[in-house]
Amino acid sequence: MQSERQIILDNRFENGFAVKPQTDGDNEIIGYLTYGDAETRKPVMVLAQWYCGYWVLNNAEEYAGHNILNGYRKNSGSVYEWGDASKRVRLDRMNGQLELELNASREYNRDRIYGEPWPHILIEYQTDVMPICKAERIVLNLDFCLSKAVCHMAKEDEELHTAQFVWYAILKNDNPLKKDYGKYIWFGCTLYDSRYERMPFSAEIDGGKEVNTGMLIYKPATDEYLPCRPKVGEEQSIRYDMTERLTEAYMEACRKGQFIDTDIEDLVITGGNIGWEVTGTYDVCMRIGRMELNVSDK
Repeated sequence: MQSERQIILDNRFENGFAVKPQTDGDNEIIGYLTYGDAETRKPVMVLAQWYCGYWVLNNAEEYAGHNILNGYRKNSGSVYEWGDASKRVRLDRMNGQLELELNASREYNRDRIYGEPWPHILIEYQTDVMPICKAERIVLNLDFCLSKAVCHMAKEDEELHTAQFVWYAILKNDNPLKKDYGKYIWFGCTLYDSRYERMPFSAEIDGGKEVNTGMLIYKPATDEYLPCRPKVGEEQSIRYDMTERLTEAYMEACRKGQFIDTDIEDLVITGGNIGWEVTGTYDVCMRIGRMELNVSDK
């Protein structure tokens, strides 16, 4: 059997996290969450906290309280925790387990309505650049556990409100000689969506908010890798061979006119993200025990 190699850089979060601002789409690095070790290298993992504090935007002090760099820090042995007015990041360096918590009841002051943004807590990762045409197999391995899911809404509208935890890979045209150079696909695996027991296949253009990429979001049905919606406290594991689906995502992008000058040989995986987007008043937390993207070369 051909051996696999793991391509996510620092997938145990040993170097901590760089941090982006609360303004959606702002990719400036404004600080770091690290451990104080002399040996720690510059983080390659990035925490995005877009739209956190949006509903207190006019109160500078309260708004700053939703920036995790201004929050608290705890450390006990191998366990490090950072938190602010609405969110928490907790990492056990001994085993690489990461918890991401977002309490939207401390964000929204009423039910979100159409056209309004929503808070995020995302970890952006990088990979070794992987041309998909050179891979025999590309396999996602994830261990995770939903540790909290509380709804604070009297009436939920599934068109507007959910708590969604998704793993994404970026599938990008990396050929500078092509017109599509730099264009990409969001290839996603939904781990939790408060609306549904099972998520159907979807292939939609990124939109729905003021700042969006306009790129294709391609998500296979959860039946392919996760039979039912996780329950609180239930350990889950995924081993998902996505090789054929990546090719199908490319073909869908061509059909939708997203790619007009892209061959399959132009596409590489460069990174992605994982985390919460919470469009309703839900308090949620997910623990990631393992996150690997394993490749068998041709």
